[in-house]
Amino acid sequence: MKRLREQAKIGVRWLGCGWRLLRRNPWLLLGMGLTSIALIIVLSFIPFAGSILLALLVPILMASAMMTVDNVSQQQRSLPSDLRLAALAKSPKELFRVFSDDKRTMTVMGLGVYALTLTLLINIAAHLISEGSWVADFTTLGIGTLFKALAAWLVAGLLYLGLAMTLVFTLPLITLRGESVFRAIDHSIKASRRHIVGLLVLIGTVIAPFLLGSVVSYFSVPGKYAIWLVGGLVVLPLFVTSCYCSYRTLFPSK
Repeated sequence: MKRLREQAKIGVRWLGCGWRLLRRNPWLLLGMGLTSIALIIVLSFIPFAGSILLALLVPILMASAMMTVDNVSQQQRSLPSDLRLAALAKSPKELFRVFSDDKRTMTVMGLGVYALTLTLLINIAAHLISEGSWVADFTTLGIGTLFKALAAWLVAGLLYLGLAMTLVFTLPLITLRGESVFRAIDHSIKASRRHIVGLLVLIGTVIAPFLLGSVVSYFSVPGKYAIWLVGGLVVLPLFVTSCYCSYRTLFPSK
């Protein structure tokens, strides 16, 4: 238990570091968060295909955001007030910054296809386990079907965690350090396994508003999207800045 608490504290420290980074240029980073959550909400209206398309985009958005946060980390002071609106205006473009480098573009696009393929397979597995009930309204399910749906969500959650472990440090290792894909994935998996509790703290933070919104949707659908919008606006950039802090902690500059 003591070791788990120590690892959890590491995750909390990463969040604290991420928050300090976010405060250096909140206009740019929150603007990126707003664009990202708007994109997520739009894709959520597309049954099944929406999650698949999002899986393709996540490595692109994450890699681009890591490049932006790396620049923000090098700022010696907070953004001057006269540059705030300009930073906000360019925030959507920053989400596709990785396309400025052809070599990085092909690599990250390949990881996007990898994430899309695994997401498709995970969704199919969850559908087969639950016989399609995992996406149904739980309040309408019988006991046996409900257990199947919960089992499907548990399996999907574990598989998605494995997918996250292969990507969370791979993307900055590729975009910021220039490592090869397979070497970066190997480093990412090993680092994630050693610090799984700290990583779960970050993941728990980013999915919290989405889980809360899903619960609220049973009472108010607009309330669901309001929680996603407000929560995602903050937690998405905080997640990226915290992941950047964890990357810099575990993989110091050479």
